Amino acid sequence: MNRTELERALSEIDALLLHEGATEADFQAWFERNPVVFAAYGYERYIAHPHLFDGEAEYIPDFLVRRVDGIWEVLELKTPHTPVLKNLRRRLAFYAEFESYVAQCAEYGNAFQQRQARDQFNQTYAADVQDRIASRIVAGRRDRLDLQHVHQLTFDRGSKIEVQTYDDVRNRLEFHRATIYPQNGNLRGLSVHLILIPGRVVGRDNYLVDHGIERTRNRISIYINRSDEICFRVIDSAGNASQMRLAMARASVQYGALTYMAFELGLAEDHSYAAIEINGQHFEDRRFDRIDLGASTFNFFVMGSDVVGQEHTSFSLLVQAQYGRTLEFDERQQLRAYFGKRLQAAFHDADQMPRR
Repeated sequence: MNRTELERALSEIDALLLHEGATEADFQAWFERNPVVFAAYGYERYIAHPHLFDGEAEYIPDFLVRRVDGIWEVLELKTPHTPVLKNLRRRLAFYAEFESYVAQCAEYGNAFQQRQARDQFNQTYAADVQDRIASRIVAGRRDRLDLQHVHQLTFDRGSKIEVQTYDDVRNRLEFHRATIYPQNGNLRGLSVHLILIPGRVVGRDNYLVDHGIERTRNRISIYINRSDEICFRVIDSAGNASQMRLAMARASVQYGALTYMAFELGLAEDHSYAAIEINGQHFEDRRFDRIDLGASTFNFFVMGSDVVGQEHTSFSLLVQAQYGRTLEFDERQQLRAYFGKRLQAAFHDADQMPRR
């Protein structure tokens, strides 16, 4: 699992959870498109919509998943709006619709206990499913469901079924992102967000933004070089340069096409951090030794040339946002959502491009 996969999965589930009309099929597709979520749960393999026959009926769970210890489980998906628990006067109970989902998981378990059906399934899918199988149902949202009461209901009836909400799924991803990768939000530094249409400059570097007042020190440059690489370069107060380069082809950036570029430089006490994000996807990050920059570096910038106005440029700018610090993940998510909503038509249809 890597940071790009984790952040893409988080971005996509946030968008889905905001979409009132999202269906079970949409969430099924999200799981299949983002296998990092299975890794976050400790699953080493998954089978989407497997077919199981017990001689009388056919069963098709959403997923069959294998834990790292070799034990298989059923993973069943419902929507965040699925009604789960109703509070009767004298006792708690599942809604009838959700009760049918619980019964369905029990049927999967009964079917896998049939030796012939299980052997046929294992042969078909090159699996080694055991004869006693538990289930996990993902449904609802945390603020609408008391999981302790849900656990009590399933425990009392002896069901090998666990219920989790989509907030639990998202929290599992966020936990892994926060614990596996260094947190570099809210550091002194620079965060530059540009929505632009890059043009081609032949035989020279194409400067987008250049911070500072001197060419050889205390300078932060963002440009596309003559080799069609997006470059993020920092020259410290002693004249030492640190640079990141990202091939346009790798990031699917094309001349003449609308692109969202984001660059971050964080200056901590013991290290420095730089990152490049293109169209909402994290592509590059690097940890450097501590970089010293003069305060004036952040106070002056030139857009469309270098710091002394000598270099060339070719691009059309729609939006820019610049911050004197690195952003937290949630802040970057909010910016992506804002820009995406504001320019959704332009990203999908060049004829809908606003003035620039």
